[in-house]
Amino acid sequence: MRSTAGVLLTAGFLLAPPSAAAPPEEAISALLSRGGLVLSDLGRSTSADLPGTPRVASSPYALPHLGPVLGQPLRLVPLAGSLRDAAARLSSDPGLLLFKLGIETRLGGSGPAAGGLPEEGDLALALDLLRRPLDAAPPFTGSFGSLRRAVAPDGPASERSARESASLPGPLRGPLARLALALADADAWVRLSWRRVPAGVAARAASSRGLLLDFPDGSSFPADLDDAARLLDAESLATGARIAVAAASRASGELGEALRSIPEEASRELRWEVETPRGRLLVAGTGPDRHAAKDPASGYFLVVDLGGDDTWEGAHAAALWPARPVSVALDLGGDDGWTAARGMPAQGSGCGGVGVLLDAGGDDRYSASDRAQGWGLLGAGVLLDAAGKDRYALESEGQGAALFGTGLLFDWNGDDVYTLLRDGQGYGGPGGAGLLVDLGGDDRYEAERDPATAGRPDARADGKVATSNAQGVGVGRRGDGSDGHSWPGGLGALLDLAGKDSYSAGTWAQGAGYFFGTGLLVDAGGADTYEATWYAQGSAAHRGLGLLLDEAGDDVHVLSGTGGAGLGFGWDFAAGLLVDRSGNDVYRARRLALGAATQRSAALFLDEGGDDRYELEVAAEGLGHVDDDPAWARRDPIQPAWNEAAQAGLFLDLGGRDEYPAGSRAADGATWGTFEMTPATRAPQNLGAGADRSPPPTN
Repeated sequence: MRSTAGVLLTAGFLLAPPSAAAPPEEAISALLSRGGLVLSDLGRSTSADLPGTPRVASSPYALPHLGPVLGQPLRLVPLAGSLRDAAARLSSDPGLLLFKLGIETRLGGSGPAAGGLPEEGDLALALDLLRRPLDAAPPFTGSFGSLRRAVAPDGPASERSARESASLPGPLRGPLARLALALADADAWVRLSWRRVPAGVAARAASSRGLLLDFPDGSSFPADLDDAARLLDAESLATGARIAVAAASRASGELGEALRSIPEEASRELRWEVETPRGRLLVAGTGPDRHAAKDPASGYFLVVDLGGDDTWEGAHAAALWPARPVSVALDLGGDDGWTAARGMPAQGSGCGGVGVLLDAGGDDRYSASDRAQGWGLLGAGVLLDAAGKDRYALESEGQGAALFGTGLLFDWNGDDVYTLLRDGQGYGGPGGAGLLVDLGGDDRYEAERDPATAGRPDARADGKVATSNAQGVGVGRRGDGSDGHSWPGGLGALLDLAGKDSYSAGTWAQGAGYFFGTGLLVDAGGADTYEATWYAQGSAAHRGLGLLLDEAGDDVHVLSGTGGAGLGFGWDFAAGLLVDRSGNDVYRARRLALGAATQRSAALFLDEGGDDRYELEVAAEGLGHVDDDPAWARRDPIQPAWNEAAQAGLFLDLGGRDEYPAGSRAADGATWGTFEMTPATRAPQNLGAGADRSPPPTN
């Protein structure tokens, strides 16, 4: 039974705090009422009592928010605002930050909301504990911040551990002991989480690569992944992740402080390394070091680099079950280069385990092919970068991406560049929460548009643009056309809290949801530019949910090429929203945009203020549009939901002097659209309408 505290925590993502206000319901209600609809008609029913209605929303893989938000799509806005607020307010507590963004969103109140860290500072005893049998119980127990040792030491530290401890400078021993003990605890929780999964199934599922290429249409069935996801103890694994991230964050501060009391010469040449059954521990000094790990199995349990311009090669901060359940890399400063060979998980990768990379400062460069930079597959992968102008380069599966796990890339500040071929930058596959969060700086987000480079040409873009699945996208597995195994998509979010940013992608991007998936892009400030082509910028299909929320700045939104199905668009019982809070903005598309709903969907475009310009080549397919199909007026016993669900495509501009396409009915101070059942078909509950609440021109 879920605790009251858990219910409240889960509800926190569904109810808006003051700074995450819902859209102005009065204006939306007024427009709906012109067609005889009310706010509840925007809901996408998850009921399975009608034939032809998917039961996916009740799947064990469905995330906690899915049913409530499908029922009330306007809740997407406070959901996004709650995530943004958590990122801003909890940035000084990465453990709690991980919980709010990447664990609670997946597990609700049943995840580990609180827990302490070990305070013991005896490094020799810590090394002895690390050498206990791998199947031992977690070394610490407790709740809500109180922690006690579950396995008491047998007596004085062993001679070996005492000798190893003495070889490390004294000021570093306490912080390292506390970090090592916490990671031993995390390691034990990860091992516990796999107890129900057959060993072969577990190993095959955790080592899977390229799974996202089979999504969303289910071209092959990953049976091992399905079995592992059903049997894995997700709460235990999440506990290990929360402990590892919190411990790494605390150690970063403690070790940085301890370093001040060590002579510079001694710290520069330092290299301390020990072996344990859980893997190697390494502490390196402040000089320019090179760290190499050819694969997760031979990689490190823990690496601490005290500073310098370092080179990190291979599988650092890469967990892979069962060879390496936990892997943590901590770099305290310097302009570092992180690289990994093709196919090598790295740089905050959790493949059946917990991989954490924390870089405390410097202008860093991260490069890998896949499963990196915040990737979680049946595990948790976290990359935290605290400062600097950084460059992140990846082909796929990362930069905040997850499948039955948590993937988080969190960058505090600096003018950063994120480049990707596909499948990342805030990607949530089934059972996953994938988030890319950047708190500040003028940043550039690029998902390769050219299919000659990225692959996956999209026919909706005449094959000239790639399918990105990036920059805030939730993607489900639709098995009704293949093997019948349908899994609801997860939560993919890109949150940028400040700066003049640019976003570029192909199709399926920038706040897009597919098949019960939820995609969010939130930009909290700055003059930003957005470019994509199809299914983008607040777009969803097949009961998905998509939102682009821009809260300030003079922005430019472009759907280029065949440009459509975005800027507030829904297809097939989906809900797509674009909400812009302020600024003098430009919106440009070819068709099916700016509040366009098709195939019994809900779509909302809302600009709350500013002098805006709207450019839409086919104006009749936007600015508050619904499709008009004779089938909507006939009850289909096979698919009755088609004519029992309302459809609404809404456009609202609440202020400013605006420019509209020539020949359209839209104008300042005007209301337009179809305010009763469509004359051609008498289709029930089919409303396409728009309103501009600015005063009409006086001349």
